Amino acid sequence: IFDCMGLEVRKSRRVLDRSAGEDDQGQYDAENAVFGISGACALFRASALQDVAEDGAFFDEDFFAYKEDVDLAWRMQILGHNVHIVPTATVWHERVAKSDAGGNWLTAWRARRGKSSVVNFYSTRNHGWLLMKNDDLVNVFFHTPWILPYEFAKGLGNIFSSGGWKAMGASAVKVGKMWKKRRALFARRKRTANEIRKWFV
Repeated sequence: IFDCMGLEVRKSRRVLDRSAGEDDQGQYDAENAVFGISGACALFRASALQDVAEDGAFFDEDFFAYKEDVDLAWRMQILGHNVHIVPTATVWHERVAKSDAGGNWLTAWRARRGKSSVVNFYSTRNHGWLLMKNDDLVNVFFHTPWILPYEFAKGLGNIFSSGGWKAMGASAVKVGKMWKKRRALFARRKRTANEIRKWFV
């Protein structure tokens, strides 16, 4: 049973572990390009990591945990690096937070309520930073019909989840710092908004 065969980003900006929970029936036997790789198991060229590093750090140290791998993947895409799944590689990963296998928003909301306050805090806070740093405004415009309902539902969920309001406040505190990182990243971009948009499904 698969845990993750790459990161998948929906038009809503919900990030999923591609293939989570699926039985292995050979559907991923071919090497293929993906948006990014889970931080649980990834190999990178040293030159690529040096290229995308922020202040010498590969993972954004402000994130600490949760979605720092998505942030790294998004930076790699913006700066023109390709990412592939190698299906012959197998890794076992002990999870604290269950892998998101998709499903509807109600399922996601229920899953969030079952997670610890620590996981919910970092996941919610870092989601805001992730979008501030990496998302193209033109892509946000094209995907507004998907983003707005998801963010509205996510906000409602935060009202009832442990640490939700605190996480949103913590995200807002560093808007200026995230915007500064964004400007530095976009000044060196290699791929257009249109090229990035193909990854949103």
